[in-house]
Amino acid sequence: PLLPQTPRADALARAAALMREATASARAGDRSGARRLLAAHAREFPGGTLVPERFTLQIELACDERDDATAAVHAAAFAQAFPRDAVAQRLRARPCDAVTNPAAAGQ
Repeated sequence: PLLPQTPRADALARAAALMREATASARAGDRSGARRLLAAHAREFPGGTLVPERFTLQIELACDERDDATAAVHAAAFAQAFPRDAVAQRLRARPCDAVTNPAAAGQ
């Protein structure tokens, strides 16, 4: 028999669903929809659950719009929230290069 979901499992499932929807919206070209979903994720899960993925998608969206300043702000916030994260450090150095050409950025 299936075990009942725990509050933690429910939260993880909700966080993952928001990130899947945001990613799908971004890939479909619906940047405003993606941002709305990312904002919902940030409100519901300000720390911890899939936050690095949220930062990365925020950076990707800014880079897609050639908004280097916004990408840099998100990259700096990512690096501040996760100072030991290697991806965060690469994104902070050159955020748009890191998301558009990961091999060149050492990912």
